[in-house]
Amino acid sequence: TFYTGWPSNLTIRYNANTDKNELIDYPSNMEELGTKYTMANYPYITQECENAASKAYANYKSGAPMSQDEKDIIGAALNVRIPAGVESVKEGLFSGKTSDGTEIGIPNTSIETITLDGCSSITPYMFSGCTNLIGAYIGEKTQVLGDYAFEGCAKLTDVDVASEINTYGIRPFKGCKILQEVSFIDNPNFTCKDAIVYATVNGEKTKLLEVLES
Repeated sequence: TFYTGWPSNLTIRYNANTDKNELIDYPSNMEELGTKYTMANYPYITQECENAASKAYANYKSGAPMSQDEKDIIGAALNVRIPAGVESVKEGLFSGKTSDGTEIGIPNTSIETITLDGCSSITPYMFSGCTNLIGAYIGEKTQVLGDYAFEGCAKLTDVDVASEINTYGIRPFKGCKILQEVSFIDNPNFTCKDAIVYATVNGEKTKLLEVLES
């Protein structure tokens, strides 16, 4: 098990079944920051960090002044960055759904942005139901955008997809009611124009893949 440390507080473990380094935990529940991030639970947590975690959510909700450590852990909970070297995400970790759509938990309705620097695939339903998600930034290591990956992310407005994506699943942005564009950065396989995603070959549109609901 590997910990990224304060303030990102990601927990990563090698999954022998998939032969990938897998994200298995992150600051998912803001109300539980104080009880979760303690010196007893994590070897890298200091007393200062524990104190900050215990006060951060209450101060954030009330609008009270926050220390830098408190701001850092709130920022890490709202804006999750999955670093290079993390190749996959535990099933249901963000959405509470398996890759076939079966509900196994509760979706994260607090997270505002997700940045993926290393995952090879965004699996089906990975961020489904993350209703407060505003931005998704998909890096060059990701090749697959799975079925219904961002289903029901009703506040999603900003999506950047790097050049390596080569597989576009079934309606990844279903229910993203105000999303007007998906930005495919130097990607030869896909383009988005007038809120419609197309497959492309040599710069020519070859197939309509998804009509965004905005």
